[in-house]
Parts: sequence; structure tokens; C-alpha cells
Amino acid sequence: MDVLRVKILICFQNPKEQWNVTNLAITLGVEKYVVSRILSALEKEGLLDKSDRRNPVLTRKGRAVAKEYSQKVELVIGHLLGTGVSQETAREDAVIIASYCKEETLEVLKKEEIAKRVKYSFREGMEFGGERLSGRYPDGNYPIPFAIFQKELDLEKEVSTWNERFENPCILNVQNKNGKVFLQMLGEYREYQFAYWDGEAWCDMERQGRLLSFRADWIRFQSMADDRGRILLGKIWIKIYRGRDMKKLLFTMYIA
Repeated sequence: MDVLRVKILICFQNPKEQWNVTNLAITLGVEKYVVSRILSALEKEGLLDKSDRRNPVLTRKGRAVAKEYSQKVELVIGHLLGTGVSQETAREDAVIIASYCKEETLEVLKKEEIAKRVKYSFREGMEFGGERLSGRYPDGNYPIPFAIFQKELDLEKEVSTWNERFENPCILNVQNKNGKVFLQMLGEYREYQFAYWDGEAWCDMERQGRLLSFRADWIRFQSMADDRGRILLGKIWIKIYRGRDMKKLLFTMYIA
């Protein structure tokens, strides 16, 4: 949608003002004929009721569209502020971005903002289980990068060859505050079996073709660094075996 049209719709979100042609032109710094033309177009689209020429108002459909774009703009503002952009610049650029970018892009930004809120809800040094993490997410699928190590993290950082045998990131699926981690294998690996440690015993991962999954409850997380560099680091032991050949590996997730 045209940027000026979006700005006009957002103006109507403030019911305390009387948004006629003159007021909109002054507020947005454009000619009155430009505003008048856009208002007429919005009326034809069923978004604006101009029965009262001095005080046009949004229709029910128009209010829904205006609310949708307002939410998109606020989402983009939050993202830009997080990258260090000034408040004034973020507000101006956010309208442009929200007007033209695809829904897929906005969905990615939305999930990034959700992840940001989640990680800042755990203070530095906190340790907690995956069930608490899942409880902070709304329903949905969230990509989370991971790394698989040969042994406990240390200076050597011995990455397992299995790290390259899965699609990265993995997916955290949350339904009714219950989380499940999904791993997509890049090969069949039918001769292998996969298990995770629940704190007391080894449990087989669920498997559907190349897709593995296990409950997120048993992942142990730690909140690291201060607010500027906050990271949630999750760890869980996994086991991959084929006959007598068994590898015990450390699966780690990073919410940065």
C-alpha cells in the first residue's frame, strides 16, 4: 500500500483528532488535493465514511486495516530501535517498510521480537528448564540455531560431524505452552537410532521419515550476559547409535 495512504489510515487511529482534509494535509506536510484524492479512494474501497465531510471516519473494514498497519509499523519500529536506529528515524522508516514489505518478512520480524521479549524475561544468571521457556512463547513455530558438540563445551569446542547432518536452525513448536523441538535430517539415516536424556533415563526421539522430535522440557537453559548481549543457552545430552556404535553428544540451542 502507498506510504501516504498508510500514514492517513494510522492518523485515523487517533479518534481525539478531527481528521478532515485540512488537518491531514497540515499534519503530513502535503497538499490538500493529494489528501482529498486519497480519501476519495479510501471511500471507494469501503475503508472510509465521508458522510460528514468535516469529520470523515473509518468504516469497520477501515478500522481493521488501519489497526493491522499500525501493528506492523510498531513491530518494525521495535526492530529498528533494537539495531540502534534513533526513535525519530525508526518511526519514519517503519511506515515505509511496513507499507511495502511482504508478510513473510513481517512474520520473521514478529518472531524475532517475540524471542527478544522471551530472552529478556530471564535475568542474567538464571537457570531454568525448557518447560518455562516454552511457557513464555505464544503458539507457533520458532526457528532456533543449534550446534552439536562431541563433549561438554570447553576451549576445544569439538563440533560433531552430526552438526552438518541436520537442517539448521531447528524448530521449537509451541502449543498451549508445551514445547517440542523438531530436527530435520538431511539424509535418511535409517540404520541409526536417536535418543535424548530426560534427567533420569534415555528416551527415544519421535521419528517421522527424516523428521526427529523431542519434548523441550528436558533442555536446561542458562541466561547469560547483561541486557545488551543477552543469550539463552540451552543444553541437552543426546545419543546416536547404530548397533554397538554409540555416540553421546551435547545438543545446544542459542536464543540470541
